[in-house]
Amino acid sequence: MYLFSKEVSLDLKSELLNNTFKAPYVRTEIWVYKVDDIGKLSLIPNQPFKTKREASSVLGIDNTVITRLMDSSEVYKGLLIYSSPQHLD
Repeated sequence: MYLFSKEVSLDLKSELLNNTFKAPYVRTEIWVYKVDDIGKLSLIPNQPFKTKREASSVLGIDNTVITRLMDSSEVYKGLLIYSSPQHLD
């Protein structure tokens, strides 16, 4: 979207229309791990979630909570949430 304080000439309008681009869509996979009693991690559900919406729906956690917890190493309801795979020891 462009906002102008003066009238736009036809040349400028044509130039702007020819130079349009779409904002890139970046999808972040969500890696959710269940933490057991001895601290061992297991990936839920054996692969990363493709979107926050999918993770939110399956886990019953709001998107804002996922965003806040992602990569924080804070355990929430026995879960750890990351944007990249973690080493399972």
